[in-house]
Amino acid sequence: MTRLLLVLTTLVLTAAAMVVPASSASASYRLYCNPDGDSRQIVVLVHGFNSSPGTWDDTSDEILTGGGDDSCVVKFDYADWSTNWVTNSHIGPELATFIETWSSTSSAGGGTGKVVIVAHSMGGLAARCALDVQCSDGHDVADKVAHITTLGTPNTGSSLRGSDLTPTANQVAKGLSALCRLPNLAAVAANLVGICQLIEDLGTSEATKAFTPDSPELRALPHLPDNFPLYAMAGQVNLRTSLFGHVVDNVGSIGDLVVGVTSAHDEATTVTTGTDADTATIACGNLDIPSTASLLLLGGTFAAADIWIDINCHHVNETTSDLFLYPARHRIQDTIDATAPTIVFGPGARINGALLTETDAVALLTNTIGSDFEQFEEYCQGPITFYSWRSQGVLLEAYAEEPYVSSWTLSEPSEPALADLVTADGVRVGDSESKLVSLYPDIPPGKGFFDYSPIDGRSYFPDGYYYFVTVDGLVESAAGGGLCTWG
Repeated sequence: MTRLLLVLTTLVLTAAAMVVPASSASASYRLYCNPDGDSRQIVVLVHGFNSSPGTWDDTSDEILTGGGDDSCVVKFDYADWSTNWVTNSHIGPELATFIETWSSTSSAGGGTGKVVIVAHSMGGLAARCALDVQCSDGHDVADKVAHITTLGTPNTGSSLRGSDLTPTANQVAKGLSALCRLPNLAAVAANLVGICQLIEDLGTSEATKAFTPDSPELRALPHLPDNFPLYAMAGQVNLRTSLFGHVVDNVGSIGDLVVGVTSAHDEATTVTTGTDADTATIACGNLDIPSTASLLLLGGTFAAADIWIDINCHHVNETTSDLFLYPARHRIQDTIDATAPTIVFGPGARINGALLTETDAVALLTNTIGSDFEQFEEYCQGPITFYSWRSQGVLLEAYAEEPYVSSWTLSEPSEPALADLVTADGVRVGDSESKLVSLYPDIPPGKGFFDYSPIDGRSYFPDGYYYFVTVDGLVESAAGGGLCTWG
């Protein structure tokens, strides 16, 4: 049997580990989508009431994009109109136009043509309007959105305007206004300063009135399409009473201090039901008030020293809190994984079940895993051209005298995979060696090309044109076709 000259392949595909890190400036730039076309998953960030795109900071962008390898962010800006209700032409309808634009950008760059939305607070209500044809002034964009994640969206209203909290918790939520009047608030409860500013900003704006539970505006706002992929996240602060530092009573949840858990979850639990709708409740900590002080609080006055605040997150900082951002990122990754194209590599150099010409094979891989490949020439029993997608762990070979690709090789990618690369037998790089043993019980492993390599591994040869290499019990590489050989 001829011996495989896979040492060259290994060197070509593992050289990516020596890539020089990009500068911080270029790394930051990589987080943002290319308006001329982008194949990565485009993530649309939508801010909330009386806010701006600045509510999402650099860390938010970094976490939500996973570093920018497989996704990127764009930010919808309606700051100048963010105290208006979401049906305003500059909010819901304009968001629909924004979605259309970036959906086209995705398609132009070879992406899926669908965006993912992460929306904070009122931004989630704006998304509901944008995805409704009538509310968005005739834009039909629901099929251009792959998934929505909402953070603290007041679907049934805000607890600061009255809500479905427990009676005592509801009274205390309203009492936050009194808490915010403490002269030394910044020293006593610095993490509540943002909440207090929001309470002050609420005022009597158009949106504020709409946040009242069961308001005409909330009742009239369209819901998302049934079974729409939605992940609704809510923050939960527990209100407790204490006596001499010991908890006396768990009064109940007061949501994220602005939006109750039930309100934040409502669109996923009662409307957009189905397997694609899900919720999460993030534990944000405790607000402890001595039992005597709690009575004073309900009357509107209390002493700052009587309050113990141990809160990790609340409504205002949900856009920068790891507790919210990482679960949101996981859902973005799930969407990417679900929509990633699959390329099947089979024996005899077949790709997607067919023998492809050199031109067609390169075009297929360019459209699915990117145009960033290297092309170089070698001589191996004749002139041969190599095409190497190092970051994705793919190598093609084509002999000059043959019109078709002569072989393929898969190895571990150095960057997040842009496609699901799998053999015709369902084997992926990284699978357990036991999977090969199960698939090919009559094929004993051998040293194979490792007889000529310093690497300590084993080779499986199911037939003369299909090869697997394992190292430390895992599939290290797979190959098919007539690879560069020596006699």
